[in-house]
Amino acid sequence: MKRRYEAIPTFRPVGLGLHWPIYRFNGSLSRFTEAHRLLTYAKVRISTNPWFALQALCRAIDLLPDNPELFNQRCLAYIELFGYQAALKDIDRVIELAPNFFGPYLTQANIRCRLGDIRGGMESFRWAGILAQDKKIVAFTLFEMGVWATKLCGHEAGKKIFEDAHELDPENEKYAFMARVRQVTPEEQMAERRKITLAVR
Repeated sequence: MKRRYEAIPTFRPVGLGLHWPIYRFNGSLSRFTEAHRLLTYAKVRISTNPWFALQALCRAIDLLPDNPELFNQRCLAYIELFGYQAALKDIDRVIELAPNFFGPYLTQANIRCRLGDIRGGMESFRWAGILAQDKKIVAFTLFEMGVWATKLCGHEAGKKIFEDAHELDPENEKYAFMARVRQVTPEEQMAERRKITLAVR
């Protein structure tokens, strides 16, 4: 009689409280069940123990190599571990598998900007805005784009984007504030520090 599964070495992260064995199942339903269990574990631990979450997600992807959610979660684990190149590869795979959702494009845009690919990041933000149907989501996408434009190119580069975000979502005071605020020059920063130093003395 053929066995339904065979045991392989147990996945036992020390001190995490979740000790379950991993099985290599012969049936497809069992493969989905195991992958889902690994995904659930990874979601719980991704922010506190991203390395263990990453190991679980790699195993889950071996079981279901065409599941976009697994690649999306592994991308987040890589980001927690500052592995931006690996994260970008995973989020590109998510977009390949599920191209009609705006969320992965937002993640892709932020990763590209972190890696210094400004043009690519802005293009990803643009696609996220196109795919988002809700005006508030489009406004949030513009806000994220404005934040990166301000960080990398100065406040004037982001100001118009913040204004567009506020026009789409006028109830959000954060967008209005970022559109109004003036960038502080280095000279003004030094003058403020001198004032604080003199006040302390």
